[in-house]
Amino acid sequence: MAPSKLQSSRPSLYILGDFNCTEIDWQVGATCHPHNQSTVEFVQTIEDCFYTQHVLSPTRGSSILDIALSRDPELVSNDNVLHSLDNSDHNTISFTVHSRGDYGIISKMVRDFKRGKFDQINNVLSSIDWDTFLTGTAERCCGRFTDLLLQMVDKYIPLKAVSKGKTVGKPIWMTYKAKNC
Repeated sequence: MAPSKLQSSRPSLYILGDFNCTEIDWQVGATCHPHNQSTVEFVQTIEDCFYTQHVLSPTRGSSILDIALSRDPELVSNDNVLHSLDNSDHNTISFTVHSRGDYGIISKMVRDFKRGKFDQINNVLSSIDWDTFLTGTAERCCGRFTDLLLQMVDKYIPLKAVSKGKTVGKPIWMTYKAKNC
């Protein structure tokens, strides 16, 4: 399947089914037999489209044949492989699907570097006697420098709340430029 057909601007897109891909190790997201070109292309398409495989336990014997893919890893949780139903040779999969309303409420606090007080950080850094500050072992100097930077981030970089509902189903680093390079 072409990546363009799997890509979607909708973050709540799910792909579910019995794919019978015995040659994929879903724990590492790679094919066990790189000579099978169609399997290699399938795994590459899943990666290129930033899908997450949620079923990581065997669904038939020791193989994971049934998959549940989504573009946002937080859209599916509590995934379990249960016993098979009636005379099916595949086990049943159970999971919780979070709709747009569910995860739109979730928010987290992140640093707002855009509104950081970098002039004040520069003033602090320029007032330090670095020869005195960086005495001792490399490990001790690194620890002191890291502590100093973290203190300045806490003091000079404000926090802002980011709602999960404002995302478009892609990793935060996946900018327009990165996606289209």
